[in-house]
Parts: sequence; structure tokens; C-alpha cells
Amino acid sequence: MRSNRRLLDHSRLLPLTCSTTDGNLTSRVGDKVAQVSAARHASISTAYAVFRRGAFGYGRAALRRIVVLGWLAMNLSPTWSAAPVTVRETTLPGQTKFVLVELFTSQGCNLCPDAERLLGNLADRNRRIVPIAYHVDYFNSPWPDPFSDRLYSERQMMYHMSYTKPKPAGYGLYYTPMLMVDGAQSLNGRDRIGAETAIRQALMKEPEVALQASLVFGTQPASGDLRVVVAARSSAVARRQLVVAAVLRDDGLTNRVYSGENANRVLVARHPARKMLSEPLILEGPAPQTCQFKFTLNSEWDTNKLRVAVFVQDTLTWRVYQALELPWRARSDSQKAGQSGHGRSESVVAHGADQKERSNR
Repeated sequence: MRSNRRLLDHSRLLPLTCSTTDGNLTSRVGDKVAQVSAARHASISTAYAVFRRGAFGYGRAALRRIVVLGWLAMNLSPTWSAAPVTVRETTLPGQTKFVLVELFTSQGCNLCPDAERLLGNLADRNRRIVPIAYHVDYFNSPWPDPFSDRLYSERQMMYHMSYTKPKPAGYGLYYTPMLMVDGAQSLNGRDRIGAETAIRQALMKEPEVALQASLVFGTQPASGDLRVVVAARSSAVARRQLVVAAVLRDDGLTNRVYSGENANRVLVARHPARKMLSEPLILEGPAPQTCQFKFTLNSEWDTNKLRVAVFVQDTLTWRVYQALELPWRARSDSQKAGQSGHGRSESVVAHGADQKERSNR
């Protein structure tokens, strides 16, 4: 474990709710310098102290729930609305398990490019991996990571607060690069052997939910509606508080970094998250339930590289029950490929790892 890994100590952890007041607080951790706002520092210290003590009569589980609800409230999906033009669908049968592999990374960290290459290589070699790279924002000085978002830092904080297995002393799970496999196993983002082992173990498990996802494109090519159908395959997930998350993801993007630890390097971003939406869900029985999301694209994004990752996760343990992904197809793309008209449907059905479509790699 590299002693010069980018990290923050517990007194500098980014809070889930914090003031937007400006002002920087500079602190040295080992030979690293991390800059955070003074307002955030005060909120962090208070929030973390409350969590550690279980203050005000709340236990750890209750506080975790408060954190989860706060995170969900910040990224709930917009209302479903679309005039259907084309549909692209992916279905996972019950017997096929896919694994969500999340990387927490930053262009401000000189160890992260290796981790992003590893994530890309793992996904390229194993079609049952659903990869996502979350670029955190707490290393955005001096170089502002163009893919970073505070939401991704908050997601990492949730793992830090909820993880019950042994974790690095001093900074826990709040560092880069960090990998999380199916929400259950954390490891260093450059640990190839550890990642392959964790993925192999996750693939051996039976999925406890069945997933189906459809993308519907309306009259605006820069937007699309995602419909996700979830059904329980095990009584273990009945009445548990779940979250259905949808992440719009890019791939293979290059940019030059002009300052910070990666100054004067050209970096390749593998599977960076562009947008993340989620909806809470409780499965009362075997009947399928539907969640709906609306994505609006930036005009600069290449739709040929975009994919949507979908997964179902427990909001107490953060275990991922199932994941899938499907390619984004704007209206113009679909019409060129299949002369699609109003109401025409294009379907992709995954019966196993060898038939799961993956494009633009």
C-alpha cells in the first residue's frame, strides 16, 4: 500500500450536506496537500463526530438511513415523459449474474490513471462486468477534474460510513483510487489480483432480482427515457429498502492535464460517469415494479460512446443484487441503423456473457 496515496483524514471528510460558503482550508496529510472549504470542514467534523457517537438518540443504522435519504433526495430522477419514437431494450434472465465494479478516481491523483486502465482492461476482458468510474471532487485543486461531481464524492462517503469489513486505518474508504465490487468488497484501485478475485467470487452468486431496461427516445435526439422493471427472485429482498440507480456513462475520452500531480500528461478516461439518477424501491412480493428516469444529454457528448448502467442496491448494506448496461441510441442513430419509425422497437436480449452486447470499446 503506497504511503503517498492521495487521502483525507477523518477530520477532513466531505459531508453529505454542507454549506456552499467559499473559503479554503489547507491541511497536510503526510506529504500531500488537500484543500477543502472551511464551511465543509466544520460540517464534516460535526457530522462525523455525531456518527461515531450515535448522538441525539440515533444509532448507527438510523444515521446511515438519514445519510442515504439525503443522498437519494439529491439525485432523484425527473418525471417520466416522452413521445415514443424508438426503443432499445436489454433483459437479463434470472440465471445470469452481472457484477457492478465501481472505481472512485480523480485526475488530481497520480495513481489513478493506472487504476482507470485496470478498470477498462477488466471490463474489456469480461462482458459480465458493468464498470463505472466516479470522478470525485475533493482533489479538484489545483486541477479541476472535468468529469468530477460532488455527488460521486458523497457516494464514496456512504460506502465509507456503511462498510463493515476491515478498512485502511486513518482514512477508511475515502481515498483514490478505490474499487468497490458489487457494493460488498472494497480494494485498492490498482490491485488487479484482488479485483479479479472479488469479481470471480461475485459472479458465483445467484442474482436475487431480475432486471429489464428499455430506452425510449422522443422527438428530441438529445434526450431519452429509461424504463427499468425490477422483480424479486428471492424472499431475502422482500420489503427491504432498495435503490434503483441509473448511470449515464462515457468511455475512451482523452484530455491534457495542465497542473497538479498529472501535469503535462494526456489522460484517457475509461467509463466515466456523466450523470447519475436514482429512485427508492421496496419490493412487496414477486410482482415486478417499474422505475422511470429521464436523461438529457450535453450537446458535446458522442452518443456512440454512451452507455447506461443500471443496478439495484440495498440501502442499508449497499450490496448490489443485480446490474446491467445497454448502449445509448439517439433517434438519428437508430433511424440510420434500422430505418426506425414511430413505435418501432429494437431489442437486445442477454442470455449469457457471450451474448451481452458491448460496443465502442
